[in-house]
Amino acid sequence: MAEIGNINRFMSVKHLQSYAGLIPSTYNSGDKQIHGRITKRGSKWLRWIMIESAYHQMNCKRIPGFGSYYNTLKKRKGSKTAAVATARKLLAVACRLQA
Repeated sequence: MAEIGNINRFMSVKHLQSYAGLIPSTYNSGDKQIHGRITKRGSKWLRWIMIESAYHQMNCKRIPGFGSYYNTLKKRKGSKTAAVATARKLLAVACRLQA
């Protein structure tokens, strides 16, 4: 929470995720839209701690919600993509709990 500061300065969860650099980049041309890698703009420390938290969720046995989400995505997309998606979801939950 020290890296985020006052959470009310973000208008929505998407703005907080963008601040952390956890959203995919988007390229538009005509009527095609392509999503790329994460933007990595914003706070590198917040992005780092959220991705580390996502990796630790797979070992969490008490509340298996995020761990099962991570493992499901890991089978389809790989561990790094699953970690970023889980970090994005964790940040959304943290934002809703603070608001």
